[in-house]
Amino acid sequence: MTMDSMLSGDDSLLGNLWDEICVQQRSEKSFYWSAYVETIDEILTANVNRLDHAAVLALWSQTEAGFDWLYDHHTDENGSENVPLDYDTVIAYLRGLLLQAALDEDNESVTKYLHSMGYESDEPDQ
Repeated sequence: MTMDSMLSGDDSLLGNLWDEICVQQRSEKSFYWSAYVETIDEILTANVNRLDHAAVLALWSQTEAGFDWLYDHHTDENGSENVPLDYDTVIAYLRGLLLQAALDEDNESVTKYLHSMGYESDEPDQ
């Protein structure tokens, strides 16, 4: 199930899908969270598939699996030509970065929405 529209509704304080993802990261995941993840993965996959081998290798090398493989095989004769790139690992890595960015996002509409739903307070921690 991919998302064709926002689940929060047209009259929501949220302006776009990114806002909805930020809300879900900072509060509870909705029943439809899997649709958000599927949409994220579809967008990431389409973009990663457009990259050349060197760019995907650069991303994969930042994952634990990629780093370990390159570390173990750095002296191989054919170097990066025989790297068994794992696109799923790259997508999972990028999804993690994106979801962390959503958690860290300082977004006024998200904050107002969460406050209106009782998730966050304007009161500073004491």
